[in-house]
Amino acid sequence: MRQFRPLAGIAVLAVLLVSFAAADDARGPGGRPSRLDRIETTIVEAGIIESADVTRILNEASGQRTILRLVPDGSTVSEGDLLIQLDDADLRDQLIERQVASEQAKANLESATAQLNAAKDALEADLPVAELKLQVAELARKRKLGEGGELDQRLRQIELQITIAERQLKVFERTGATTATGPESRLQLESARSEERLLQEFIRPHESAVLDLAIREAQANMNRTRRSGEAAIREAQAAVKTASLQLQAATQKLELVRQQITACRITAPRDGLVMYANPPARRSAAPVLEEGATVRERQLLLEMPDVDRLQARVRVHESQISRVKPGQSVSLKLAALPRQAVAGRVASIARTPEPQSPWLNPGVVEYAVIVEIPEPPAGLRIGMTVAAEVDTGPRQPQ
Repeated sequence: MRQFRPLAGIAVLAVLLVSFAAADDARGPGGRPSRLDRIETTIVEAGIIESADVTRILNEASGQRTILRLVPDGSTVSEGDLLIQLDDADLRDQLIERQVASEQAKANLESATAQLNAAKDALEADLPVAELKLQVAELARKRKLGEGGELDQRLRQIELQITIAERQLKVFERTGATTATGPESRLQLESARSEERLLQEFIRPHESAVLDLAIREAQANMNRTRRSGEAAIREAQAAVKTASLQLQAATQKLELVRQQITACRITAPRDGLVMYANPPARRSAAPVLEEGATVRERQLLLEMPDVDRLQARVRVHESQISRVKPGQSVSLKLAALPRQAVAGRVASIARTPEPQSPWLNPGVVEYAVIVEIPEPPAGLRIGMTVAAEVDTGPRQPQ
């Protein structure tokens, strides 16, 4: 809002003094207090009418920005209307770079995901083969060396041959026959015993070692396949996580640039009146905002006051502020409405003093008192100067 200047209240105070001079000085039964009594129980200070609800519009774009387009001060706008367009050329260049980086990060994530799926498929395909090889090696050992296996069958046959040969020799020795049966049986017996010893002492240990080696190699191959496959999956999962984080970071940066571009286009948040926000210490009446001007981040640019909800901001001298209490009645007199007194009441009292003017009334300490106006009259407008008469006397019973 426009900053109120102390000299602006002189005319208003003059209006109030004229109204006091015309007041009745006598106090009669049921009459009103005298002028002296009223002075002792009232405080008269100057103020200004302002909106009780002001929407502040800040520059949310980062860094310093140049104004390309600007709505005129005091314009009436509708929600969504363009208020200020800031230069966003550098942001649009960044947008292209961020889009490229985002697409590259997305491609990296897709590639990492494909590698992860390939690693899982490879493990699912190779591990069953390795397990089957181990099973084959174990079955081969069981077939060769297991109970009732090939070696057992061969030993039983040899044992049968030995038994037959021994019986034939016994018959030969008992009968004393001079046929070729005796030597032939002895030869068969010796051959069978030799083959039995060969199977027991050489072939069985060798076959057992060979088959155990095959089992261990199959076991080692299966474990190696599982470990390498799981390692490949973990590596691929780490790559997917890294690519996902990179995509997330790239997306966030891209979204941030988009938000900054959006912030360069400032639109009306609602219907209403638009007013420039001028620094209070600026001497010149020229607006701070203009096309081509530079604004900084978080700078207050515009204000949109609610013209239907009005209040008075009254500056009370430090010597009188202790007499002002919330809820006290206030009579507002306006130069613009000389025939009408506006009723109000104290809504709040500032705990810190108002900013001092460096060239007008230096050293004067004043506090802002907000006066609520329950029923603002027709014709009351923002910026009108007022003389506020605060009733500090004891409250009358209802």
